[in-house]
Amino acid sequence: MLSHFGEVALTKVSKVQNAALVYELTGVKNYAAEQSQIQAIVDQIHYGSLEAFKQRLSRLSTDPKDVPSTNFLTFLHRFESENDTWVDEINALKKAG
Repeated sequence: MLSHFGEVALTKVSKVQNAALVYELTGVKNYAAEQSQIQAIVDQIHYGSLEAFKQRLSRLSTDPKDVPSTNFLTFLHRFESENDTWVDEINALKKAG
């Protein structure tokens, strides 16, 4: 989510360790993933930032062994695609699981 606001390469998932960066990028102080804080960040995300967001994500690794890495861009590409067979694959996995 922070990639909407700038280059981000988090190496830790700790909210405490990332609070300063969250504040720098979003203005949300003492980030602790409280509902009001999440909403304050989401309220700042607009369709116009989507392309920059995707470009920033494309610079991250997709290998889960790498830190940082992301698979969110893969999801976005599938979500935006005319080919929706991936939805059927997910539904089949849910039924099998």
